Amino acid sequence: REEENTRIANGLKRREFTTPLHALTGNYCRLRQEPDTGLVLATNEDEEFRLSHISTGAQEQIFLALRMGFASIAMEGQTAFLILDDAFQHSDWHRREKLTAEILSMVKTGWQVFYFTMDDHIRDLFLEAGEPMGARFKIEELH
Repeated sequence: REEENTRIANGLKRREFTTPLHALTGNYCRLRQEPDTGLVLATNEDEEFRLSHISTGAQEQIFLALRMGFASIAMEGQTAFLILDDAFQHSDWHRREKLTAEILSMVKTGWQVFYFTMDDHIRDLFLEAGEPMGARFKIEELH
């Protein structure tokens, strides 16, 4: 168990986690696993917050950063695809634009992203941000 905890602790320090964590949240730059309290997030000012005590929207951003990190590590530098189901539905409206841009930046590097949403605002953000990508950006609406 101790060896596994050490591997997790070292893994959470990897740039594959810290880069999307900061890019998506704009606030948190580090995370660690505590045996008693679970994931703990740290800001650049060394303020710490337990994941269970932050807003639902911020939790979604953390989980998205973790998914991006796990996918990047698993693919060992290669690109693949992500399937996201309203991954930032509970995020603040002003933060959604940044999240959309981050997802599309992955697409620009070769990742294929399927984003499912029932939220018209998120759909419209993707439409606007994806338009410059031309044929590389596709949207399908189900009625």
